[in-house]
Amino acid sequence: MRRWGMIEEGEKPVPNKNIRLVIEWLDRYAEALPLTVIGAAIPALETALDGALLKFLLDEVDDPICGEVFNKVNSDESRHLAVGFQVLNDLGASPMRIHAIQTVGAVMDPRILTGALLYIPLLTRMLMNLNAMGLSEEKLYNAVTRYGNVGDRSEHTRRVPGYHILKAHMSSSIKRSQPFTSFPSA
Repeated sequence: MRRWGMIEEGEKPVPNKNIRLVIEWLDRYAEALPLTVIGAAIPALETALDGALLKFLLDEVDDPICGEVFNKVNSDESRHLAVGFQVLNDLGASPMRIHAIQTVGAVMDPRILTGALLYIPLLTRMLMNLNAMGLSEEKLYNAVTRYGNVGDRSEHTRRVPGYHILKAHMSSSIKRSQPFTSFPSA
C-alpha cells in the first residue's frame, strides 16, 4: 500500500468496521464452528481468491513486482484448492447423523448466529467494493460455479451440509438474489 501511495511510511492500514467486527468474532468464537463448516469455507474462499480476485489483480495492477507475486500466489492456490477439497471430501465420509447433529447445533448456537449477522454486511460491502473496482460479476460467478463443480464431483463432499449452505449462499450473493444485498453495511 505504501508502494502505491495509499498509506504513509509507518502508517498501518485500518480495517473497516465490518472486517474488524468479523475478525474479533473469529478470534473469540471460531473454535465453536463445526469442522465441516470450516472445511467447506476454506475451499470456498480459496476458489474466490484464485478464480476471481487474483486474476483481476493480474489484469488490473500495472506493477511488474506485484504481477510476479500474484503469479506465484496464484500457482500456489491450486495446491491449496486440491488439499482443501480433499479435506472436505474426507470430512464428508463421516456418518450422516453426525452431520445432522453438527448442523442443527450450529444453527441453534447464538454465537454462530451472531457471526452470521456480522458477516452479512461484510459480504454486501465486499461485493459492492469489488464491483466498484471493476471486477466483473462473471468472474465471481465462474469462481462460485467452480466451487460447486469441484465439490459435486467428490464422492463424499455432497454429504456435507455446510458445503451446500455455502454453495447456495455464494450463488445467491453473486446473482444478487439474496435480500441482504439491499441492506446498508454496518
